[in-house]
Amino acid sequence: MKTISLITPTLNSIKTIERNLRSVSNQNTKDLEQIIIDGYSDDGTRNLIKSYDGHDIIFLDENERGIYQAINQGIKKARGKFIMLLNSDDWLPDDAISTVIKKVELNQKNIHIFISDVYEDSKKIACLEPIKEFNTPIQKMPFSHGAMIAKREYLLQKGLYSTRYSLSSDLDFVNKTNQDDYAYHDDIIHCFSLEGSSSQNYQGSKESMNIAIHYGKNPFRAKLDYIKVVINKFFGRLLGFSRIIKLKKILNYSTNWK
Repeated sequence: MKTISLITPTLNSIKTIERNLRSVSNQNTKDLEQIIIDGYSDDGTRNLIKSYDGHDIIFLDENERGIYQAINQGIKKARGKFIMLLNSDDWLPDDAISTVIKKVELNQKNIHIFISDVYEDSKKIACLEPIKEFNTPIQKMPFSHGAMIAKREYLLQKGLYSTRYSLSSDLDFVNKTNQDDYAYHDDIIHCFSLEGSSSQNYQGSKESMNIAIHYGKNPFRAKLDYIKVVINKFFGRLLGFSRIIKLKKILNYSTNWK
């Protein structure tokens, strides 16, 4: 049994998947596996992954039923005690997994939250830290999903990720947890690019509103928060500030700029 299973959904990811794979192979521990669930890519992604032999990879096919269906499939096949989501356009800093293993073995919490670095044009522009205290129902993610490490058995007990939502099932999952489930660590273990973020998507914001209402948030308050997001996005694009609005949406909580 491995300690860490990395779950990576792919779909026509030829531009980014090699960096992802290389970052996993460069880790200084082999106590990991990467489960890649591909939606029948036709751009060379599948061949690249299947020819890669730098680390332990399990390759699965997924019939394009959605990213969270793919993630759930990967979790079910995983042999690791802990699960980490590593999207195809994300990557790991050096020594990330050995750091994770050291920290999770010292603390028996079900969920461990670390820190993500945010990049644009190959330059680090921000450090994304979590909100360490939050109350559900919640309408915004309080941390970077890619910097979350969860026990596999805990995920299974919680029913994995809902396939009802196409973009915001991570938020749905957080609303099923409580503060006693979490441990927080001041280590950077995950990197993602601003170009790859889907935070501008109106569908995602609407899903977040519906999730918050489902878990008990006042509907009027939830809809008001949704309208604020829509207005910010609209005027941001109209005035040419789409990049700023996008970054602000991603970094909607404590952020250390570097």
